[in-house]
Amino acid sequence: MKQNKNNGRMTIICILCLFINSCSINNSVLIPKTKTTINTEIVLSALEPLPEVWNNTLPSFEPEDFAFLRHAFQEQTIYIIVFLKDTYKIKKKLFFDLEILDPENNNYYQSVGISAYQHAKDHGWLISNKTLSVAISSKSFAGMYRFKLTVYTKDFDVYTSKEKQLKILPYERNNSFYDDTDLSKWYYNYFKDPQVDYAVSAFLYILEKFKPLPPNKILKPLSFFKSIFENNKFLLPHLAKIYPMASSWQKYYILIMLNILDYQDREFYQNLSDIDKQLLTKSIDFPYWEINPYVKIEQPIQLDMLWHEYFASGSIKPIKLIIESTNSYDKSIKEQYKDHSLMIISPAIWSLEGRIKTDPLVMRYSNYLNKYGNLQQGAKKELELILKGILK
Repeated sequence: MKQNKNNGRMTIICILCLFINSCSINNSVLIPKTKTTINTEIVLSALEPLPEVWNNTLPSFEPEDFAFLRHAFQEQTIYIIVFLKDTYKIKKKLFFDLEILDPENNNYYQSVGISAYQHAKDHGWLISNKTLSVAISSKSFAGMYRFKLTVYTKDFDVYTSKEKQLKILPYERNNSFYDDTDLSKWYYNYFKDPQVDYAVSAFLYILEKFKPLPPNKILKPLSFFKSIFENNKFLLPHLAKIYPMASSWQKYYILIMLNILDYQDREFYQNLSDIDKQLLTKSIDFPYWEINPYVKIEQPIQLDMLWHEYFASGSIKPIKLIIESTNSYDKSIKEQYKDHSLMIISPAIWSLEGRIKTDPLVMRYSNYLNKYGNLQQGAKKELELILKGILK
């Protein structure tokens, strides 16, 4: 009888083991066979073009060179970039899963089976094929969120893991600029340390400073803040919220910005006073798109707009367009070359020389574009001369 009883217990244990294993498989719980020494890094950023920075610079950056978020705000888009190193040890295609846990240890977000490879850099780091993005809802918990990365092969026989933590805060507008120097430091270092909570206050501050100037002079900061608000659309309702307290001058440019970014909030527009509705009509006629530098560069102010877009984003796109504007072989401007040289080419060359000397990212972009950028003949020649002059 005892023997039969033990056999019965063993049967129950075996059934339980099979049940547990079945549950594990059905819930896609990864149980890899071995770990490896693959290095991984997770970059959590407020800026979208980090893969663009990574893929278009010479010499290359390290993942730790990028600006990590100190914290983020509810509704703010967080860009998640995964890097891997020493993948030659595996010689198999790698995938990764990302799980985000809220402060209560609940699963907030999960993405699985993502292809990990892009292309190798000289120093062996790889950037993942896909940049993920997530925004923590204002209805969710504030507090410390955990970003858990698992890297594995198709057979789950090799893997490594990494975890990053990021504090998520309720948004609160920061208004602590002491003076113009403090504002300039924030402005010109924004893409290196994007503190978005200052953006609305900085926009209002700069609008008041530019109050006596003609509209074309304000295109530089408009281009800068357009890039910030476009990348952080969660700020637009906060910009609209402060509208009733703004001066008439500030209101006009707030409406211009909301119009440029196609802000759709019926209640906001319905609640405008008759005077404000007149301002809205006037703002719609503001010629921002008529002088869009991405159509054609014909005025020096358009070069400034591109530089200020770069200050806000760190993107290669405005830099390439500034370099292309130095193309003296453009047949469409050959007859008016002298005028164009004076108005566009000379200022573009002068600004590039200054920035390449002082800004490491502009230098790296320029080196990359000179080698791989498929530039127009005249622009490539000018860029080569600039780089040679700087290296002397």
